[in-house]
Amino acid sequence: ERADAGDKINYTITAKNEGNVTLTGVTVVDPLLGTLSCTWPATAGTLLPGQSVSCTGSYTLLQTDINAGERANTATADSDQTPPTETPNKVPLPQTPKLTITKTADKATVSAPGTITYTITVTNTGNVDQTNVVLTDAFATTGPTKTGGDATDPGVLNVGEVWTYTAAHTVTQAEINAGADLVNTASVATLQVPGPTNASATTTVTRDPKLTIVKSASPTTYSTVGTTINYSYLVTNS
Repeated sequence: ERADAGDKINYTITAKNEGNVTLTGVTVVDPLLGTLSCTWPATAGTLLPGQSVSCTGSYTLLQTDINAGERANTATADSDQTPPTETPNKVPLPQTPKLTITKTADKATVSAPGTITYTITVTNTGNVDQTNVVLTDAFATTGPTKTGGDATDPGVLNVGEVWTYTAAHTVTQAEINAGADLVNTASVATLQVPGPTNASATTTVTRDPKLTIVKSASPTTYSTVGTTINYSYLVTNS
């Protein structure tokens, strides 16, 4: 089960008098939990032989706990008649690193050379902070360049944080001639999610082959048989 910062761990701590004398001044403490709620069999702080005291407390997880993958703490029982007895405890915290990437293009279609600008977002949708974030975009002519996010802990993609990038591709006449869709895929990888995790944006190339032809004659008038008329043609890829 996934653990997140803000979740609570509930603890129950039991101290038992396993000796043959009555214990007084009995205390149960756990610095991590603070004040404990204890149920005594009779008089608080006193345990007859065989009696137990049960104490409960809770701890709210921090992001540093999730990043560490466990939460350790130690409870201590003491009395006037015995030395302190420490009981360590470790709670494993399942880590579920995850990334989400989106990519959009500012042009759905193109019909001539120009520039397509892309917006890319990378979101940490897991429960651990992520490091060594590398975003690649082989199709981009320029970029990707980070334009937003990464404000809380520079260089670390914190849980729930969104980083924004921009990139651009220069559309060539050769791509217009080919007529194939322009598919741009961005990939992101981190130390925790080597992946890579991909997202694509597609721009459709619209081709509109068209010619215009203009014919002209010189001279434009004549009055003598045998006059030579020259024709010229202007053909334009319009």
